[in-house]
Amino acid sequence: MFKNAQYDLSRKALYFIIVIFFLAVMFIILNSAFRTLDVRILTTSQSMAQKVLMNEALYSPLCFAYVDKDTGRAHPGIIDASKFNSANLYTSCGRYFKDRFVVYLARGEQKNNIKYLTYPAYVKKASLPKVGKEDAAYNNYMARPVIIYDNGKFERGALVVAYAQ
Repeated sequence: MFKNAQYDLSRKALYFIIVIFFLAVMFIILNSAFRTLDVRILTTSQSMAQKVLMNEALYSPLCFAYVDKDTGRAHPGIIDASKFNSANLYTSCGRYFKDRFVVYLARGEQKNNIKYLTYPAYVKKASLPKVGKEDAAYNNYMARPVIIYDNGKFERGALVVAYAQ
């Protein structure tokens, strides 16, 4: 009986070694996966900052979004042309982003041109009204269709955010 128990104990030790080896391999794989995930998160933070700035410009009543005077409600996707200035941009919208961006406002129907508004050469050639500094080399452009409110009139347009890395 003693000899048989010793055999079972040695067989269990073999299983323990296999399990420990398997856990060590899994730990190494997960460690390398988390390291590459951290690198991907850090590299996409630039585009994430651009999305945050675009959403703040479209939805925040402190930024460019039109606020109805009667109800006090901000209408997302409607840009108030009277709020479209550099002072409002740096105090309300882009207070977290320093000077690494510029915002363009394209008036008129942009349904066919919305994809071209993401190209730097097209935006510079179109000479769109802008707020922000034109100093940096902007390489990330994001465009969204909007409605522009100007002196009681509504018209279609596009909002373009250019962000430098």
